[in-house]
Amino acid sequence: MNSIEHGAFAHYLGQNVSGFGSPYEWLGLLVVLGDVAEMDRDEKKERLMNRSVVDEHIASFSQMVRDHMMAMPDRLAPAVAAVTDAGTARKVLMHDVETGLRKLSKTIASAGF
Repeated sequence: MNSIEHGAFAHYLGQNVSGFGSPYEWLGLLVVLGDVAEMDRDEKKERLMNRSVVDEHIASFSQMVRDHMMAMPDRLAPAVAAVTDAGTARKVLMHDVETGLRKLSKTIASAGF
């Protein structure tokens, strides 16, 4: 390896590699760097969730939101019909929406997201 290639590789690594002069020493360094990169990749891969698991969670969360929204009219109609002012009706509706969002948030947190 000529000095230009050696200097460029040393610069790329961001460290002084002047002690690696022979091609075999360079090869050893590259093998070690490859092993470190592979271990780093494997560690990151373990932290990723399987796509099908994520898809299942998303479908479950979506169904939960849909069920809550679809049940709102039947659940809230009596309470809203019993009030005479818009402010109280708004509070009834907001309470139900906040309850649904808290439930969704807890479900998402318990799933590990």
